Amino acid sequence: MASNRTSSGLVAAGLYTTVSGFVPNKAPTYSKMAPSISMVEVTEHVGISRSHWVPKASRPVCKARSCRLTFSLINTPRNCYRCGEVFCRQCLKQSRRLNLFANYDPQGKFYKVCKLCFDSEQQGTGATRSMMKEFRQLRSAFRNLDPKIHSENYLAIAEQRIKEGFISELNSTPSLVRLVQSLTITLVKGAWKKPVRANENQAACKICKQKFEMLFKSRHHCSICGDVVCDSCSNRDLIVYVADSNRSGESFRLSEAIVNIIKVSGGPAKEPEIHQYLRICKSCYEVKKNSQLQRERDIILKVQQMEVTAFWDKLSSFHDTLLTNQRQIASSLEKYEVLVKSLEDGSHRTDRGNNVQTLSKAQIDLSDLFVSYLTKTNKFKALKPVSPNTQKLASNIQMSAVKFYSENRALYKELRTSLEEYLPHSIMETIQSQVNKNALICVHLLVKQLALEVISFDNTACGKQAGEIAQHLVDAEQVITDELQAVLHKLEGDDMSWEEHERDANLMIRELLREQRLISVTPYQRSQPEFLLNLVVERSCEVLDKISLQLKAKVTQSSYTQVKDTIQQVKESILELVCRNASE
Repeated sequence: MASNRTSSGLVAAGLYTTVSGFVPNKAPTYSKMAPSISMVEVTEHVGISRSHWVPKASRPVCKARSCRLTFSLINTPRNCYRCGEVFCRQCLKQSRRLNLFANYDPQGKFYKVCKLCFDSEQQGTGATRSMMKEFRQLRSAFRNLDPKIHSENYLAIAEQRIKEGFISELNSTPSLVRLVQSLTITLVKGAWKKPVRANENQAACKICKQKFEMLFKSRHHCSICGDVVCDSCSNRDLIVYVADSNRSGESFRLSEAIVNIIKVSGGPAKEPEIHQYLRICKSCYEVKKNSQLQRERDIILKVQQMEVTAFWDKLSSFHDTLLTNQRQIASSLEKYEVLVKSLEDGSHRTDRGNNVQTLSKAQIDLSDLFVSYLTKTNKFKALKPVSPNTQKLASNIQMSAVKFYSENRALYKELRTSLEEYLPHSIMETIQSQVNKNALICVHLLVKQLALEVISFDNTACGKQAGEIAQHLVDAEQVITDELQAVLHKLEGDDMSWEEHERDANLMIRELLREQRLISVTPYQRSQPEFLLNLVVERSCEVLDKISLQLKAKVTQSSYTQVKDTIQQVKESILELVCRNASE
């Protein structure tokens, strides 16, 4: 009954197709083919068939030609489950999936086979190989490795231990003792200089494997890994220190301690006042140096990325500002062109006073827009590209801005020339007088506001230099005031007296100082003398350049020559003051 159930199960599993018997696939042997296995022989065994096995007593040596090991009580013989030949344990370490007839079957169980049976067919799902030998070799090599090689954070742990010990020793040492010890380069030798797991009984150098000697080959502990090394396999380039710029007082904080390789990028070029050299082995030196260089590269890369981001932000802001000014210029120029053409064809008929005021206002507005656009274009030139691509883009934007300015400025001049041909000379002179007057009023307001803002820095760290700059601006403001008084007195029909202008100017300047300052600084920036002086000089020169552009764009060449010369002299005096302070 058991035999019948087994046969039925084998038939259902598809292991054979006949009831009378089944001959397995030919298996490679060293002398003959594996014998036929009948169904009855298979079902008489619980496991795989062994009827084709060669008797072990008939094989005194291993059948593998490359082995031929003689069998003994230690080296016992074993049969290959596939071909049945006799082999030693080393030659029978492969496994293949076999069915009950000892044929290859991906759905069968794993059985030990010889090398020839293992490689006789294409190795598919049922092929396996023993990797025990390789595993033992790797395990042995891994055990012999230094723990620091496979410990990712051993360097950070060692640096933390060194920092804690160094700061603790500093805080517990009197200042006078520290001063004396700093002259001898080293402090008292503390336990924090080597890890707890340091090997004290090592007889030979961990790196070169040479034995230590009392006189010629002394032993040292690496402060990072704790290995015992010789002089030639270690150095004292590892330094723990407190940067001179980070010292906050007599007591020291853990965050102030730094561990680096000296004279390597990212580390100090010379010893700080508070420092200590430590011993480090060659392997840890390379690891620390690479880590230090990588950290420095990361910092440089981060700074470069920040510079690129800042450049793109500035570039985008400048471009948006230029586009806004371009739209304003185009709109005002279009209105001015319509006004000029309407006066030429007689469609715009008003009294003479209204025409003069309308044209004067249009010319003043356009001149202001052109000056503002040119000032922003000059600022755009000061941007420093951080890569060839950004340089090319900035150059294209700058060329486009210059082209827009040249084309629209030429159109404006052409419209003015056409207007001069149509209108009487007296009207054009009246219009130009109004433009000159308004331009001088704007210059007077700018210089006075700038002088008042610079005077407000008298009580700061750069008060002396700010006072000299303010004095130059006050002198210039007095020259402009005298010129403006003469212009207002000379213009006939002008209802605006000097007293009214001075009252309105003071109200406007008070409003500008409250809402729109020319030099804006924070309380912290006021405490930085060098930064504050550079900011005052930079903004003063920018305002003076803007005034020069306004005078050049609005007034005639022969008008206000003294004012123009005074503005230029003030700028040169300020720059000369900066150069003098820099040389001192």
